[in-house]
Amino acid sequence: MAMQARTVEVFFDVVSPYAYLGLEIVRRYAGAWALNVAYTPFFLGGAIMATKNTPPANVPTKAKYMEIDVRRSGDIMGMPVIMPDNFREVMFGTLKAQRVLTALAALESGGVEKETGLARVVVPAEEAQAGQSQPQVVSAALAMYKRTFGGEGKEMISDEGLRAALIEGGVDDPDRIEALLVATGESGIKDALAANTQRVVDAGSFGGPTFLIHNSDDSDATPELIFGSDRFHHMAHLLGGGRVLI
Repeated sequence: MAMQARTVEVFFDVVSPYAYLGLEIVRRYAGAWALNVAYTPFFLGGAIMATKNTPPANVPTKAKYMEIDVRRSGDIMGMPVIMPDNFREVMFGTLKAQRVLTALAALESGGVEKETGLARVVVPAEEAQAGQSQPQVVSAALAMYKRTFGGEGKEMISDEGLRAALIEGGVDDPDRIEALLVATGESGIKDALAANTQRVVDAGSFGGPTFLIHNSDDSDATPELIFGSDRFHHMAHLLGGGRVLI
């Protein structure tokens, strides 16, 4: 019997190597787990400030361990994840990148949602199961991650870096790229990114990646929150208990 599709909201910021891992895991498992996925850029710095959290990179012992942890996690997944030498520069420089991704999500999905103010791209489970192409916002985000954490030694926080990352992510229309960069200064896109970020904070998260699991047919039911890229066994449990990572 076919599994009933459930919806997972994925909140990611290209500043986080853990969000890189989390986004890739969801992308790989969406079809096998029959997931409707809402890919939603948010601003990690805003969520951290709103919840008075401290970034792990600002705690010396955590920062030292994180270099080992993300490399090991990447090895397990078959993808290189290497902390760049200029990580602190990147850590305080992804606001424009997130606005670019928010603008791309809005463009790709037909606009900012009127009721919620969110900008995201929802991929139905049947599309993921059919192996159809992934959204450009995901491809662009993965290209940005790879430039920073894939051992390429390239940046993605300047306009030049963002243009290159968008091209690498499959956005190959120069006019579209320039429109996305211009949109980062527009109030509608700024407000949409703020709404995406507030969604995370209101749900009870304090950073990213964050996943909201809608495991009920009741649209008013409170979603289950999962924080971090190392809790997918929790997601498997919430989605039905017997689901195994593949």
